[in-house]
Amino acid sequence: MKRLNGIVCANITPMNSDGSIDYAAMQHLTQYLIKSGVHGLFSNGSNGEGILLSLQERMRLAELIVNEDNGKIPVIIQCGAQNVNDTVALASHAAAVGADGIGVMTPYFFRQNDEALYHYYLAAAHAVPDTPVYIYNIPSHTNNDLQPVLVSRLHCESPNIVGIKYSHADLLRLDEYLHIDDSFDAFIGCDRLLLPALSQGAAGGVSGPVAVFPELFVSLWQSWQRQDLVRARLYQKKIIAAEKGLAAYSSIPMIKTYLCAIGLFGSNFCRSPFQALSSDESRQLLVQIEELKQIIEQE
Repeated sequence: MKRLNGIVCANITPMNSDGSIDYAAMQHLTQYLIKSGVHGLFSNGSNGEGILLSLQERMRLAELIVNEDNGKIPVIIQCGAQNVNDTVALASHAAAVGADGIGVMTPYFFRQNDEALYHYYLAAAHAVPDTPVYIYNIPSHTNNDLQPVLVSRLHCESPNIVGIKYSHADLLRLDEYLHIDDSFDAFIGCDRLLLPALSQGAAGGVSGPVAVFPELFVSLWQSWQRQDLVRARLYQKKIIAAEKGLAAYSSIPMIKTYLCAIGLFGSNFCRSPFQALSSDESRQLLVQIEELKQIIEQE
């Protein structure tokens, strides 16, 4: 099994102005991210508007990204859906087309007990026994939180459940995940805590803004790998500054607007209920990003 580590980009899904997916732009984005130096792709997740896409769209995107990547860096396809049958269908398809792993977000809105979540994840993992499975826990958005005891139980029952993406600002919980087993990886989904998470033993971070500032995130990782904590702390401070500087914008419309500006996308359209940035908002955003990039480049 090819394991994930390092800086992983949570892919945006490009769309045409009529709301259809721009598959050609997704090919361009995949190549752009590979060349940027990131270490993996996490597609069809929350940043990719995955729950707003049809099963057919999600499957076509999975196949396209895997083919475009062609084994250069690991590709993880997020397959979690509101019901287990769709999750199993998406997971089976992702494994069949050659994804390096699948991510599985918890069911959302309806609160589920541990036993229900246990059977949900086992169904997904058992459908793809030879494919790494990464749990995706984002409790602030799903209304379901995976406790470490449950995650440990799942890992023991199905060894291809090899890690978790934890998108919450709780380093104590992250530490509990990291102590499940030496063969179990944890990834932080909170950019402000990337370096602290790495210091605790996290295998990396998964982030949407990596598409805007890939060099910044990759530089932090490289500094960490060299054990250069002074520079790693500097890059972490710059990541926090970039996040604060863009806090007024919703992440998905913000990233799409930037990718349009650099010529990767033809439209910054988002699926409803998301709204694309207005022309004035877009101009203001791009000025702020340019100012932030100039600051980031300063030593």
